[in-house]
Formats: sequence, structure tokens, C-alpha cells
Amino acid sequence: MITEGNGIEVHGPARIILDGKREEGINVISHAHKDHLGRVNKAIATRETAVLAGLEGYKDHLVLDDLKIRLVNAGHILGSSQVEILNGHHIAYTGDIRLRDSILFEAGEILNPDILIIESTFGLPKFRFPDPLDIYEQIERWTRTNLNAGRHVVIGGYALGKSQELTKLANEIGETPIVTREIWENNERYSQLGEDIGGYILAGTEEAMETARDPSVFLVPMNLAGWKAKEALQLSYGRPTVSGVATGWATVFTFKSKGVDRAFPLSDHADFYDLVRYAKESGAKQIYTVHGYSNELAMHLRKLGLNARSLQQK
Repeated sequence: MITEGNGIEVHGPARIILDGKREEGINVISHAHKDHLGRVNKAIATRETAVLAGLEGYKDHLVLDDLKIRLVNAGHILGSSQVEILNGHHIAYTGDIRLRDSILFEAGEILNPDILIIESTFGLPKFRFPDPLDIYEQIERWTRTNLNAGRHVVIGGYALGKSQELTKLANEIGETPIVTREIWENNERYSQLGEDIGGYILAGTEEAMETARDPSVFLVPMNLAGWKAKEALQLSYGRPTVSGVATGWATVFTFKSKGVDRAFPLSDHADFYDLVRYAKESGAKQIYTVHGYSNELAMHLRKLGLNARSLQQK
């Protein structure tokens, strides 16, 4: 039996807790984003997730009698994993997954379990993401145009995951970004874990102030993009500043009310069409949808003849 309570619970000979909020049973953490973490100090997780999440202890797989748990690349952020469970049934949990290559990671692979637990963050047809390569090119052109016009460029993204992708992209176009402390700390962890994201400068340092005498790229968390960052930089340096954001939500929101000049639909999740593709190609006999638009995705999958329901449905 699979339920949602303390994370996602797989009940059987052993109680397995996927992305749980409390340390009970056998804990498995798919990745280090805060909405997938709780008060769990020891878990099955990748080394990268353990470092990013600050886990005190971890194992990257488990073999216990007839129970086997292994982790498979999810392509989402550094260390992100799908969870494959063999306990009489073959169960797979996608965690947050990206099914397209990014500038940092290979796409997650489609598993073939009997029972599939699939994320539904973007589980509506209106969420169709362009090719990431096209979005990278759009960000590059917009950034270069504004820098050449003498403007500072601010780009907002989630501090863990998206900002490291943007750091890499900035370096690819010949710019060393100035980053906030939260992003800098995550960049440091990525670099320490062997992920080459290029150079970056901590905001507020002498190096940052010297660099910002010229038009520069600034990376900030999503909540600081827009008016906050533009006004702060224009006041500090007296230079015109533009602001963008990079997020899958840009497929439906412009963020202009927050002072954002350009929103790029760059996501580290699967869009609706990739989620449907995964469900169909998995061949799973039972599909559970979780997170986000889980009811809507399950309904669509049933229309396609798949045995699907949302774990949010009672």
C-alpha cells in the first residue's frame, strides 16, 4: 500500500518513507530542495544530496533480505535521484525529474516499474517548455544586448539548482556573475562536489564592487528579482539595470508586476508532455501522481487508458 502522510509511505515488510518530514522507518531523500526535506538526519541518498542537505549519515543504496533500494539519476539538480524499490513489487518514485539534458546534467531516464509514483508539479497541458538550448540562447542574447547597452543585468532563479545552472551559463558567454551569499554557498558546494560551474563573485566584496563598475551580471534568488534588485543596484552604482527570471512558471506568468523585464521558461522539472510520456513509456500497471497538479494529471492519464490516481485524493 502507498499513502501520503509523512512524505510518501510505501507499506510492506518494511516501512519506506520517501522525502519524509520525520525520521521513521527507512528514509529515502530524492534531492536537497527544502520542500523534500524535513527533520531527517540519516537516509538513503546520493553523496551530493547528503552534502547539500546536511545529512549526518547516508547510504546510497540498500539491500536487506528481499528488499532492495537503488537510486537512479533524475536530472533535476545535483544529486537528484529517482528511487527504485524491489520488495515483491517493482516500485519507482521519480522525485522531481527533468527529462531533457541541461547545461549541467543528463536527462533523467524513464524506468519500467510495476508501480510508478510520479511528480505532477507542471501537470497541466498549458505547461509546455521550449527546448532548453533555445532558452539558453534567448538568455544569452538578452544579457549581451543589455550589457552592450551599458546596463547591469539581474537574473533571478532558485538559489539551489537553477542559480548554479545560470552561473554555468553566464560563464559560457564569458561573464563571471556576481551572486548573493545564499547562491555563493550553494555554488561552493557544487564546486566542492566536483561540478564545474565556472567562476563567480560574492556580492558585497571589494572584487564585486570593482567588477560592478562596468556592466555586470548579477544572480539573485527569485524573491529578490525585479524591483528590489534593480533599485538597490541603480542606487549603488548609478547604472541602469534590467531584471529577468528563469523559471518554468514563466510559461504562464510574466512577473512584470514585480518589476521583472523578461521571464524565461527555463525549468529543471518535466513539463506536462514529458510527464505523460514518462507515464506511457514506463508501462506501469498502477500510477500514483503526487505534488502540484496531481488530480488533473491523473485524470488525463485515465483518459489515455492508464490506471492512475492522485495520492491527494481521499
